[in-house]
Amino acid sequence: PETFLARIKRALPSGIRVERLDLLEAGDPSLASSIDGLAYSLDLKSEDFIRAWRQSSAAGESGAGNPSLAAIKTRLAAYAKKQSSDGLSGSFAFERGRMFLRLPPLPRKGCRPQDIISEAFGIPGPVFLLKRDEVVLKPGSRPIDRAG
Repeated sequence: PETFLARIKRALPSGIRVERLDLLEAGDPSLASSIDGLAYSLDLKSEDFIRAWRQSSAAGESGAGNPSLAAIKTRLAAYAKKQSSDGLSGSFAFERGRMFLRLPPLPRKGCRPQDIISEAFGIPGPVFLLKRDEVVLKPGSRPIDRAG
């Protein structure tokens, strides 16, 4: 395990890190079945987001070229209402200039975060504006047992 961990750390691209390696035993639940959700964030103050907003259909509807928090929330609420018949699940929060999205893991019913941003704000190809902050594991899942 130590040799594999050292090799994988050297091979990973910048920005991705492995903190440790745990071996699963026969009969342990799979890592995929341990995932409870995925947490993403969008920097609403980044130049890339502001530029994309100004070029989007959302900017025309809000009247101003710069995204206001009220305009962002309005667009997101309209999108969520439109999707409610499809059972859109997830939660959204805003803090210090960032929008946080917590979504259920795929392939369960849900939507990819880039689809939400694209459809809610009219921003094409927003995948590079998003950051996956965390893979949220179910309480008691072995992979998050940090005592070992």
